[in-house]
Amino acid sequence: MPNRAKLLNPGADEWVTAGPVILLENLAAKAGADWQRIIAKSHLNACMLLSPDNRIPIQPTLALFEDFGASCNDHDALFDGFHRLPRGDAGSFDYMALFAPSIRQALKNWSIFYPLRSNCIGLTYQETAQDGILTWDLPDRFGPRTIYSMAFMAYLVGRLERMLEQDTALPMRIEFASLPLKTMPEFLKPYAQRVRFNCQTTRLLISASLLDRKPSGSEANLYVIVEGAARRALAEATSQPSAISSITAAISSEMQKGDCSVRAIAQALGMSERSLQRTLESEGTTFRKLLDDVRKRRAQTYLMETDWPVGEISQHLGFSDISAFSRAVKQWYGVSPRGLRMEASAPQAVSEKNARLR
Repeated sequence: MPNRAKLLNPGADEWVTAGPVILLENLAAKAGADWQRIIAKSHLNACMLLSPDNRIPIQPTLALFEDFGASCNDHDALFDGFHRLPRGDAGSFDYMALFAPSIRQALKNWSIFYPLRSNCIGLTYQETAQDGILTWDLPDRFGPRTIYSMAFMAYLVGRLERMLEQDTALPMRIEFASLPLKTMPEFLKPYAQRVRFNCQTTRLLISASLLDRKPSGSEANLYVIVEGAARRALAEATSQPSAISSITAAISSEMQKGDCSVRAIAQALGMSERSLQRTLESEGTTFRKLLDDVRKRRAQTYLMETDWPVGEISQHLGFSDISAFSRAVKQWYGVSPRGLRMEASAPQAVSEKNARLR
């Protein structure tokens, strides 16, 4: 019988979204880091970084950040990128704070909707008479996490400063569970006397005097729209997936590793090939159909949003040769791979998106 827990949570169950890694890639040259060496060492591939909302394994992500920090000539260039992240670049997680009616609600929203960014890192909010407290719980089992923790804190501090339109230090304290760097990052210097390291947890303690303040970008109508969308996304993300969605997720994950055979998917799900086939039969579908569904979606993404060679896409999707891939695309979309690529409505977007993949 299949391992039900494994079936419902396939592969590497502990994940974060890819947005911070994509930003890190964009900052690599400015920070003097060797991105190609770092990404190769991490075993994260370009396909995982197609979208900031993609889920990627937590362990190699944390290792990548630490490796980046070790090879970085300018830590301030790294943290400044997170501290000054353009408005909206963190998606709904961003807007749920920016459009909120108060700083208190913004802090609560960060906590409520953090499961959209990770299923293994906790972000909780509580209040005392003196402070509103955001606690970021990155479990000790993940090992070194100094750079990742500081990058996330740089983002939070920058957002609060922007929402309150304040150029000077805000009345708040910052605590890190990690050890300090050799030099204090620039974004922390205004708070130098209120920053502590090697604490029990990583926390941001915001003075209660700020909690009822209205963020500068607060917008009631947009907030209602964004909140509704975020709550639907959260409900979908935290609901128990069906067997079909779990198998599809496993196919997608194993395809990135270069093997989307029945055997590889069964192993990823912790079940025998026969059990996998029986599960598919009971759901009224086949492995081939699910595999084709994943290939179809990815073929469209790669052809219309990157300039990768057709042969490279064909190989990545597990086709035996370009001819087989071309026949499949023709069957799915009624045009050749080249024809589908030409249908991209914004050619200039290809180079912009592709720059993030290289």
